[in-house]
Amino acid sequence: MADDKKKFITVPVMLRNVRLVQTFNLFEPDSGSKYSDDKYHLNLLISKDDKENIDAINTALKQVTAEAIKAGELPQEQTIEFVRKAITDGSTDEFPSPLHDGDKDKNADKYTYLKGNWLVRASSKNPVRFYDRHAEQIEDVPAAKREFYPGAVVNAKITLMAFGASRVASNGGVTVWASGIQKAADGERLGGASDGFTDLGSDNADGFAPAGATADPYAAMGM
Repeated sequence: MADDKKKFITVPVMLRNVRLVQTFNLFEPDSGSKYSDDKYHLNLLISKDDKENIDAINTALKQVTAEAIKAGELPQEQTIEFVRKAITDGSTDEFPSPLHDGDKDKNADKYTYLKGNWLVRASSKNPVRFYDRHAEQIEDVPAAKREFYPGAVVNAKITLMAFGASRVASNGGVTVWASGIQKAADGERLGGASDGFTDLGSDNADGFAPAGATADPYAAMGM
């Protein structure tokens, strides 16, 4: 995950039984306008009552920022303050982070399904990979579109990446990469390389967190 020019500090996360939303750039990259970024976009809804998935994201958020602090990519005290705020309030312009508060979204009155949920926005320069319920990859795009619609319940593999101060975010932040999604179940439709899915049937399917990863990464810093 590193080269001679740029070090990428990343932590993978597997989300389970979350809902797809806004799939218009899931199958084809965003292109054709001055605001386009030529990336694929994966948008996920997580209920604010979903402690397991929220804890998984927040643990990864603390882990990736702690590693970035140790690497000198992010300042310690300021970043810890931003992360603690992100855990309770979600992403801000000051410090972009994975969870966006659906209740505060400017479109929440129009798209009422945002209310009561966190929204995770992930992107990728490469096509998102799709898997069926048996962990078999779906390579046919029309077939994938039938399975992965707004409201479908999915398992999703994402990766959090910490970045330092930039023109986009003067305090740095954490962005989200999309890898792949697996169909978990059908859901009510809403308006508007290996991904690790082959082991989803086992009790220890994720295989991501090293021993002790659930401990607070900031504890060693005395914070």
